[in-house]
Amino acid sequence: MRVTILGSGFAVPSPNRAQTGILVETGKNRVLIDCGAGVLQRMAQAGNDITGITHVLFTHHHLDHDGEFMSLLKAMWLKGKRELMVLGPSETEEWLTKLMDAYPYMKGRLDLDITCLEDASQVSVGGAHLEARRNKHALDGLAYRIQDDKDSVVFSGDTAPCEGVKKLCDKSTDLLIHECSFLDSEGERFPDHTTPKGLGELVENLPVRRLVLTHFSPASENGIEEMVSVIARYFKGEIIPAEDLMVLEL
Repeated sequence: MRVTILGSGFAVPSPNRAQTGILVETGKNRVLIDCGAGVLQRMAQAGNDITGITHVLFTHHHLDHDGEFMSLLKAMWLKGKRELMVLGPSETEEWLTKLMDAYPYMKGRLDLDITCLEDASQVSVGGAHLEARRNKHALDGLAYRIQDDKDSVVFSGDTAPCEGVKKLCDKSTDLLIHECSFLDSEGERFPDHTTPKGLGELVENLPVRRLVLTHFSPASENGIEEMVSVIARYFKGEIIPAEDLMVLEL
């Protein structure tokens, strides 16, 4: 399994970070998790052909996680792609219907196979196993575990520390990608996100081998070393601050 961090940033623009996008390649499948602003350019910079994406998986429908999706569809269509599988929370089909109403010239350009997921949903994603768990955010969302024959990756989505992520990591997990948007000093202002202390306490006893921090707000970027130091008090595995275009081989 190969994981590329396409966007490690926040809703507020950063000169160095696109908004959320993660590409997970397992076998012949290429799963794009979320599609915030800047993800298409990062795909091009990484040398990844967008027509190779087989599935798009949404954690939730805030703009910094889905705002570039219609641009992705148009680019796919212009490059000759005609089918795409789309998965996400329960409102995904209604959301996409409204988008198509807003951009009617895109209707019918691609055959979209839409699957709406709930807490504890388990489905096959091109031979890999996908499990969804409810996370804890201002808008209902899902965290995900993707497992193939030998590798596993979990992505928290936007969330405060929650039981859903714990459940996804209750068995051996190669890679946990978890948001860490703010420093502990800002935590009370943003209760729907995760700070270093909260993340450290969450992962302290989980069977996770590597932990990737992502979704950095511009205010927290200068404090990444402090974040890692706090989390390291609890978590003894490898801690990796995400950077755009970072590639992780499992």
